[in-house]
Amino acid sequence: MIGVLVSGGLDSLILLRLMEWEFGADAVRGVWYDLGHHAARRERMALPGGVIKRRLPWLDDASTLARLEPRGPGESFYLPGRNGLLLLAMLCQDGLDAVSFGCLFNEQREVDVDRNAEFRARLEALASFMMSRDVRVIAPLATKRWTKYDAILWALSHGVTRHELLSTYSCYEDAADDKVGCGNCRPCLRRFLLFNSLGIVEPAQDYEFNPLDGEAAETVARLLREDPDEVYGWMSDNPRWIHAALDLGAHGELADQLKKALPDLDELT
Repeated sequence: MIGVLVSGGLDSLILLRLMEWEFGADAVRGVWYDLGHHAARRERMALPGGVIKRRLPWLDDASTLARLEPRGPGESFYLPGRNGLLLLAMLCQDGLDAVSFGCLFNEQREVDVDRNAEFRARLEALASFMMSRDVRVIAPLATKRWTKYDAILWALSHGVTRHELLSTYSCYEDAADDKVGCGNCRPCLRRFLLFNSLGIVEPAQDYEFNPLDGEAAETVARLLREDPDEVYGWMSDNPRWIHAALDLGAHGELADQLKKALPDLDELT
């Protein structure tokens, strides 16, 4: 049995469907954990059918991280070691042969210590020792070298509907029920641009704030000026998202920086 760590978001939905496609639905178990984080309520609403729901309180009133939140746009769900703890919890609770999570290829940076290959190797060794048998810790999307573009394209070509993709919840905040996200954090901006660049229409008015006017847009503009490689790491170096951003009304410094980035990216594709 393979356990899939599910968040209610896009990557984990695609990972769950990928594992079911490769190994059969009966061999896969999706598990979601309520950590007391901001988006827990909306994530629960977005979970695919059949996912097991568990509570593992982390961010209570006494938590240092809870007192520090929010830490900036898109940073309110940064919990050191989160993936390690949850993957081990799944193993202990379910007696699984393998556990998997939705890390993408372009998210395997050294600074993201609970996503990269070294993390997986060390956790796998610890898990196998702890369980007294061989256990695998896998990140199939990263192993396949997929970016979010690649993952979405695979999903659309393997029976995952646009409705399923749109039903996921990518925001780190607890947005109103009639909104798909706050529009102010980087996950919202990334979702908005990726979906619309791939023909999955999700209007700006579906967010609480226009993603192209919020703090995330200011952050991306600054990073494109100071550290563009970081942006390409979580947005992709495929220029389609930049063309989409400009077509959808990016303005000000964001538009200026996007236009500067286009010639270099166009040459890569």
